[in-house]
Order: sequence, then C-alpha cells, then structure tokens
Amino acid sequence: MNSITVVGNLVENAIVKEFDAGDKYVLFKVADNLYMGEGKEHANFIDVKWKVKQAEKLLESLKKGAKVTVMGELVIKDVENNGQKYRNVGIRYPKVDLPPKGKSPQSNMDW
Repeated sequence: MNSITVVGNLVENAIVKEFDAGDKYVLFKVADNLYMGEGKEHANFIDVKWKVKQAEKLLESLKKGAKVTVMGELVIKDVENNGQKYRNVGIRYPKVDLPPKGKSPQSNMDW
C-alpha cells in the first residue's frame, strides 16, 4: 500500500453519488498548487471519492475554495473518454480534515 497526503483547495462544490447497492460517496477535486520557481506555478488536480454514512451533511463544508487535507492511497490510471486519452490521479480510502465550520474546527471526521 502507498500513501499520500495532499493539502489544497476544492476546485468546485462536492457532490454525493450512490454506488454499489446504495453506498453513498462524496466526490470532490482538490487543487494542490506548487511553486516552480521564478514566479511559475503548477497545479495538480486530485480526485477524491470518500465513502461516508451521512454524506449530505458534508456538502455544507465542502464548497469551492475550501481548504482540506486529504490522506489516503494514491491511484493513477489511464482513462479514455470520447476518444480522448488522459491520466486520472485520485485518492481512495481517504481520511479528510474538513475546513473549519464557524469557529469550531472539525478534524478527522470519519462519519
């Protein structure tokens, strides 16, 4: 098993989808910005698929621009969609530190 920790911001609002006989997952994409020197930056985009019980409750915290820390197993796979080939980078089996909600921070929420 490999592991990765990414700290970044959500690219868009998280969504909830059902897979595998009713299991709910929160899906979101994190942008991890890297400084490359001399004013150059690069962004890595990482997909997260998080299986949680009360998924809908997390949508309030996981909005575009929110800063999160995600730890889990790195998955890289080649995908073809409409004739276009690309490489997908994702994290599975994540532990997610949520952004603070109001004044009381939520951390390592494993619903």
